[in-house]
Amino acid sequence: LRQAGYQTWATCEVGLSHAIGQTQVRRVVGWQRHVKQHSPLRRFYMTRNLCWLSRAYLLREPRLLLRLWCEQGKTMLLAFFNRQHWWRNQRAFVQGVWHGLTTKP
Repeated sequence: LRQAGYQTWATCEVGLSHAIGQTQVRRVVGWQRHVKQHSPLRRFYMTRNLCWLSRAYLLREPRLLLRLWCEQGKTMLLAFFNRQHWWRNQRAFVQGVWHGLTTKP
């Protein structure tokens, strides 16, 4: 930014609070699980960014990406038991994959 002529400033007095989702305890197949409730918009960006990471680092970090995709899949499966915004979250996941594969980061 400095090279473009902008000045940069830093301060420790500014705060940004935002909700990243709520966690609920649900009984799934006899087990209590913590189910994350993210908004569909957050789900879209999480999935899109994971696709971009996969495209960039698949050959260098395959085990890390496999673990991240497994976690994403588990989260989406558990979201099925959430019922709140279930269809919108599934749609956001599919759209995130589509955008992650067809657009440039």
